[in-house]
Amino acid sequence: MCVSSYYFHSKFYPDCSGFTKVQRGSPCGMNNPYLMQALDDKTLSAVALLTSLLLPLVLLGIGQMTSHSQATRIWTRGVAMYSLGFLLIALRNVIPDLVSIVVANCLFVMGYGELLQGLKLFFNRPVSRGWMVYVVPLFAVLLFMHVNTPGGQEVRVIATSFLMCCLSFAIAAEFYRAVMQSTAVQHASNVGERRVLLVFCAVFAISATAMGARGTIVAIATQGVDSTLMLKLVVSTSFVLAIFVNFILAAGLPLLVSRRIQRDLFASEASLRKAEEVGGLGTLVADLRTLAFTTNSVLVRMLGLAPEQRLTVQTWQALLHPDDRTRAREVLDAVLKGRAHTAKNEYRTVRPDNGEVRWLSVSSEVSTDPLTAEPVLLSSMRDITDLKQAELAAVRARSWPTRPATPNHLFWPT
Repeated sequence: MCVSSYYFHSKFYPDCSGFTKVQRGSPCGMNNPYLMQALDDKTLSAVALLTSLLLPLVLLGIGQMTSHSQATRIWTRGVAMYSLGFLLIALRNVIPDLVSIVVANCLFVMGYGELLQGLKLFFNRPVSRGWMVYVVPLFAVLLFMHVNTPGGQEVRVIATSFLMCCLSFAIAAEFYRAVMQSTAVQHASNVGERRVLLVFCAVFAISATAMGARGTIVAIATQGVDSTLMLKLVVSTSFVLAIFVNFILAAGLPLLVSRRIQRDLFASEASLRKAEEVGGLGTLVADLRTLAFTTNSVLVRMLGLAPEQRLTVQTWQALLHPDDRTRAREVLDAVLKGRAHTAKNEYRTVRPDNGEVRWLSVSSEVSTDPLTAEPVLLSSMRDITDLKQAELAAVRARSWPTRPATPNHLFWPT
C-alpha cells in the first residue's frame, strides 16, 4: 500500500541501474544501504503481490458457498484492484511513473473502497460509492502534480497515508458495528463470528493507526533533511503491514463467511420451527436403510408422546388405530420395495396419554439425503380431526329424515 519509489538510489548512483556486476565496497556494491533497501523492497513487493493474488482465489471459492455472493464479488473486485496496484509498483522503473505511481495508488484506494462497500453489503447496511467519484479523481490529480517534483515523494506518501488511514478506520468501524450487533443477539452461533469480527476490527484499527503514524512521521521528520533512507524504511514497513493484512484477510474472510452461514442456518431453522409450530405441521424423516425416524417437536406432541420419547416403526404401529395398521404397513412395504415413491393417506391414531382418537393426514415422498446420498422418506403430518368431525356431522345431517314442506296457507291467510 505504499506510494514511494524505492529505486531512489539511481538518483544518487546512476551507474547502479540494470544488473551490472559490481565490486563489493563500491557505491553500487553490497555495502550500499540504498541498494540493499531497494532489493528488500523488491522482495517485499513480490511477497505482497503474491499474498494479494491469493485473496481473489479464496473469495471466488467462498462466494459459491453463501447467499452473500454479491458481497464476495465486490470483495474480489476490490482485492483484484489493489493486487494490480502491487503489480504496478513492482514494475516501477520498468513502466512509466504515471502508471506505477498515479494509477497504482488510485487502485489501492479504489480496492479498499470496494472492500468497504462489500462489508456494508455483507452486513446489510446501505451501500454508497458517491465519495469515490470525487475523492479518487482529486487524489489522482494530486499524485500527478507531484510525480517528478522536488519533495513530491513526501507529498505522495503523506497524501496516500492519510487517505488509507481514513479507509482503514472506516473498515474497522464496520467490523465494530457488526460486533455490537452480534453482541445484542445472545446466541451460541454468534460467539465464533464475534471473535472473528473482533480480530478484523483490531487488525484494521492497527493498520489505520500505522498509516496515520506513517504520514505524520514523514510530514514532520522530512523538513529540510535528506529523507531518502527514511522513506525507504517507511516503504518497507508498509509492505510488511500489507503482507500481514493480506494474510489476515485470506485466513479470516472464509472463516467469517462460514460463521455467517452457520448463523443464517440457525436462524433459518428457528424460523422453520416457528412456522411448523404456527401451522401445526409435524415432520418425519425416515432412513429407508435402517428405518430410523427423525421427528420435530410438533409431531411428538401431535402423537401424544413424551418429549424425550423417540418414534420408531414399532411405536408408530402401536399408535395407529387397529383398523388402520394393515393399510399403513402395506404403504410402507410398497415404499421399501420401490413400488411407490409418493403416498398420501389418512390414518387414525390413539394418543397414549389420554386414549383420544385423532385423525392425521400423512403425505410422504421418497427423496435422497443431500449429505449421504442415501434414500430417505420425507413425511408431513397434519391433525385433521376437526375436519373429519365436521364431515361426519354433515353426513349425519344429510341422512336425517326431512319433513315435508308445510303449505303457507295453513298458517297465513291468503
